[in-house]
Amino acid sequence: MRHIILGAVFFLFPLVVAPFLNDVYCLPKATLLWLSVPLFFLYGGFHFKIEEIPIYLWISIFFIFSVFSLSPFLSFWGNYKYYFHGFFSVFSGFCLFLILKKQPVETLSRFFGLFVFSLFVSCLAGVVLFPSARLSAAFGNPNFLGGVLAMVLPFCFYLAEKNKIYIFFFFFFSVFLLLTYSRASWIG
Repeated sequence: MRHIILGAVFFLFPLVVAPFLNDVYCLPKATLLWLSVPLFFLYGGFHFKIEEIPIYLWISIFFIFSVFSLSPFLSFWGNYKYYFHGFFSVFSGFCLFLILKKQPVETLSRFFGLFVFSLFVSCLAGVVLFPSARLSAAFGNPNFLGGVLAMVLPFCFYLAEKNKIYIFFFFFFSVFLLLTYSRASWIG
């Protein structure tokens, strides 16, 4: 059951939008990221290892700075349309890291395959449903889509040795990265 929920998070992340909200793109994606926290506790919580001390130290310092900041609420939750800037989102990403670290390679490969396929669908839907000069797909911002594509490309290149479909995805995402006109993503 836990793998199904985690797989659904990976599949839905590039696709989810909520047209009935004021924030159509970012809030649904942030909510999916925030699901990592309860999933983390379903997966058994913290298992401390010595090589992870810097990560635990960094997250602890981030929490202390958030509590003692001039605006603790803003530091903890992030700003409107910038939900990924608060402590809770960073902690959610930390929880997702700890969940994924426990998974076998086969499970990680399946999750990545789900993510790549849904990103492919999102890019195609972006061209058909949201035609514009700069492709943004279901991310709402070409720079956000470019950042995700720039992060996925090296994995597609690496996995192309084992599965030839990733060669297609590599070239497809390369073209779509160029169509975002996001120069920072090109450099990344």
